Amino acid sequence: MLNVHDIALSYGTTPVLHSVNFSLLQGQIGCLLGPSGSGKTTLLRAIAGFARVDSGSIEINGQQVSSPATTLAAEKRGVGMVFQDYALFPHLTVEDNVAFGLFKANKVYQKQRVDECLDMTGLGKMHKRYPHELSGGQQQRVAIARALAPKPSLLLLDEPFSSLDVSLRDTLANDIRRVIKDEQITALLVTHDQKEAFAVADEIGVFADGVLQQWGDAGSLYHNPANRFVASFIGEGALVDFASLDKTVLVRPEVVSICAGGQYKGKVVSRYFRGDHFIYALTVEKEQGITLHTELLSCKGELADAVDVDESVSFDVDLNKVTVLER
Repeated sequence: MLNVHDIALSYGTTPVLHSVNFSLLQGQIGCLLGPSGSGKTTLLRAIAGFARVDSGSIEINGQQVSSPATTLAAEKRGVGMVFQDYALFPHLTVEDNVAFGLFKANKVYQKQRVDECLDMTGLGKMHKRYPHELSGGQQQRVAIARALAPKPSLLLLDEPFSSLDVSLRDTLANDIRRVIKDEQITALLVTHDQKEAFAVADEIGVFADGVLQQWGDAGSLYHNPANRFVASFIGEGALVDFASLDKTVLVRPEVVSICAGGQYKGKVVSRYFRGDHFIYALTVEKEQGITLHTELLSCKGELADAVDVDESVSFDVDLNKVTVLER
């Protein structure tokens, strides 16, 4: 449904995107995930029709909409857009904001579709309110309802949760996924927050320095990272050299266990409460055949077996569950 083929894009003499390739099937939700400045929003703008590509092509529903030779106008692409700052019209009511993209439809259909979109986004009683009378989460729901109202072929969401309180993000992320799936719309989300990406997306692309480092589902990114950047960016973990393996491996906290008589020695320098478990940060003693690429090694521990900060410990690493990377 969405095909991005070998896209490159520069701003002046500064390259921003390098040979980006991925695709989404009808009804799938994709995510562009990466740190600020990695190129993910630029790619979203190119798909929306707000930025021209230097090479490659973008297809939506089998129609080429972007290439160096041709660029279809943004308003002709059948794309809905949800912005980080909501971009609602302050002088219009909620229902009029949502109806804005339905101006060509008759009044009966407009009302029916507005009612549907407000109901599905949890705003069924907010028709007559104005944006300033709503919370941030409610304003973002209006923005999503407005984008969905014309039944776009593709929905693009640019950091839609970043302006919201942490307590609202999980609820809204789950609701957005449900609504998009119910509407059977293909969607592409941009975020720097992997928790949001994992909650919403079917397929995730990890970006760094304008390069799509890896494209896949959350499980493959977490358990089988393509390179060191993906390994360090996704989840918690440390890159470690083991003399016994002669390889660099990714060690997640869940494969490290503090135990009496463990093979390795270290010291607890911090302890973080995570609800049903602790996460410890350990320094590791030298000359044990284990070398960290970072200063600390993370470890998951049960609440019942709490270890104090500054306590010396022994620990084991389950080498059958580490991810091997090239040195």
